[in-house]
Amino acid sequence: AERRDREGMKIRTFKTAAQAEERVFDLLSSRMKMVTAKPHGILLPGGTTPRGVYHRLALEPPAVNSHLHLMLSDERHVPPEAPESNYGGMKPMLDALAIDDSRALRVHTELELDAAADRYEKDLRAFFRHGGRITLALLGLGADGHTAGLFSGTDIFRGLGRLAMPVRRPDGLEGVTVTRDLLQKAEHIVFFAVGPEKARAVRSMEREPGSIPAGMAVEDIS
Repeated sequence: AERRDREGMKIRTFKTAAQAEERVFDLLSSRMKMVTAKPHGILLPGGTTPRGVYHRLALEPPAVNSHLHLMLSDERHVPPEAPESNYGGMKPMLDALAIDDSRALRVHTELELDAAADRYEKDLRAFFRHGGRITLALLGLGADGHTAGLFSGTDIFRGLGRLAMPVRRPDGLEGVTVTRDLLQKAEHIVFFAVGPEKARAVRSMEREPGSIPAGMAVEDIS
C-alpha cells in the first residue's frame, strides 16, 4: 500500500493482502463515520483490488451521517449491471450504508460518453459549490503506473481545467475519470496497491513519481 498526503510521501507495506485490506477497511470505516457540518466526500477506486473491502463494508457497515458522499475515481462506460461496472461492484455497500442517489456521485453511463463525463463534472462541481470537501481520496495503482482512468501524461494534461473527462482506455473500453484538478482538492490521498506485479509502480512512486501517470497525477499537490 502506498500513501501520499500533504506532509509528503509515505510507504507502508504489509506481509499479506489480507493485512492491507484490513488497514483499508479500518481507514474507510473511520472516515465514513466522520461527523461534519457540511458535505464531505470519499473518492473510491474501481477495479478488483478494493472489492473485498467493499464486500466487508456491506456486511459490517459503519454508522454514517447524512453529509457523507461517496464518489468514483473512474468508471467504464458500461451498464451498471455489467461485471466491468465499478458502480455495480460497490452497489451492495452503498445500499448497506444507506447512501442514496443524491449522495452517491456516479457516472451516468446510460448517457453517451461525452455527456456522461459532462454530467459527472456538473455533479462534482455542485458538490463543491454546496461547501463539500473531499476528506479522503483512495486510489488504485496499476502495474503500468496508471491511477483512476489516467493512463498517460497526455491524459493528465488533457484534464487541466476539468474535474472529470472522457477517456479511451488501453483495454479497448471507453470510460470517465476524475482529473488531477479534482485530486488537488483532496485533503488526504492514499494509494492501495496489492500484488507483486505492482512493486515496480510502487518503487516509481517512491523514487521518481513523475515517471508514471499516477505520480504525475499527485506530484506537487499542496
